[in-house]
Amino acid sequence: MKFSREPAILVCSHGSLCMGLIDTVSMVIGDMQEVDAMPLLRGADIDEYEKRVRQYVDSKDGNVILLLDVVGGSPYNTAMKLCRQREICAIAGANFAMLASAVEARENYSEYEDADALAAAIEAEAKEAVRNVMPELKIMYQMAKTMSEQV
Repeated sequence: MKFSREPAILVCSHGSLCMGLIDTVSMVIGDMQEVDAMPLLRGADIDEYEKRVRQYVDSKDGNVILLLDVVGGSPYNTAMKLCRQREICAIAGANFAMLASAVEARENYSEYEDADALAAAIEAEAKEAVRNVMPELKIMYQMAKTMSEQV
């Protein structure tokens, strides 16, 4: 799949996670155009949710990057159903780095061979941002403990 124009970004999640991600990323990088949230709220009708996601993607002629909260969840399953009707670009495991990377990467969408390459770049950035910081915390703790003992 190749984007015909700069793609919109739709963040899909259970609950308000998608809205929180958009709000948080916009605090750091500024206002973002064509970045929207599609929360699946508690008690919502899944068929209606799927219809809303499909309508959004159709309204953008498929030029959308879907960021999904979790593999196997309802937003993910919605994307799976949608891909039976059209090619889509979707990445699961949405986090701060994924959204920030998607915003940056889509500005240069034409530099990527196709949507697969764009999605792979976004995925790599998101994975890079996940890191065990325990070793650093232990070092800082030991340094603080040593300094307090010296006083």
